[in-house]
Amino acid sequence: AGYYDGIGAARDVIQNHLLQLMALTAMEEPLAFDADSLLTEKLKVLKSVRLPDELGEHTVHGQYATGWQGGEKVVGYLEEDGIDPKSKTDT
Repeated sequence: AGYYDGIGAARDVIQNHLLQLMALTAMEEPLAFDADSLLTEKLKVLKSVRLPDELGEHTVHGQYATGWQGGEKVVGYLEEDGIDPKSKTDT
């Protein structure tokens, strides 16, 4: 759980996995299927991305809460060992 306080879920998931998937699915077919050609096409997609002017109005942040998983009760993020109960880190 402390992992999220160090890096945060948004940085972990969005900056790595989702941007990679977006680039791969939105890119034009490369001239060849080698690393340089794939990189060139993915960069075209990523360079064309524009953020909304009011980013805060278009995003939601949250933390996982107490609940059930596989019939077993699990604690929420703020109840995890070593987590500051006032933490605002998104998970």
